[in-house]
Amino acid sequence: ASLTLDQANIVFNYVTGFANSKKFKPFVKNTLYSPFPEMELRVRNEFGDQVSSYLWARSMSNGGRFLLGHSFGYASTDECAFQPDYTEIENNVIKMRLADRGGALSRFSTPNGVNHFYKYYTYYKAIIESNGDKEFLKKNYPDMKVSDAVNPRDYCVIRLPYDMLPPGFMDGSYRDWE
Repeated sequence: ASLTLDQANIVFNYVTGFANSKKFKPFVKNTLYSPFPEMELRVRNEFGDQVSSYLWARSMSNGGRFLLGHSFGYASTDECAFQPDYTEIENNVIKMRLADRGGALSRFSTPNGVNHFYKYYTYYKAIIESNGDKEFLKKNYPDMKVSDAVNPRDYCVIRLPYDMLPPGFMDGSYRDWE
């Protein structure tokens, strides 16, 4: 999910470029570009049955209403530091879409000051560095809900400076996956 449908389309087009590579193309069953971009991927499970997964590009605008009515096994949010009502959307919309499948959520963003994204970043970093020490987390992050079963292996914080990306990675000309 992205701030706007335009941004969601940018991400979807990048994924489409990757999906059309020689290694990935055999799994792409169908790609729909309108009204909401969607890609169907199909593989066979251990019983030989065809199983589909779907990649969607949706907007978080209007309180995340374009995500309602769907169930996700995985959700990725783009530029969530710039979504003013992101925490509300995550708690009331995204997590509810993930709940029935026990799905996972990844948050991506460039920094935007000390806001909800920064709060997640510092909290998850503390979980990892403290090895999930619940007492340390409760003391230092009293406004966060600390689970009784905090597993630091469930969290990942990646801080990647833009200048460390391969040349052409952000403009779509990087094609190392071909």
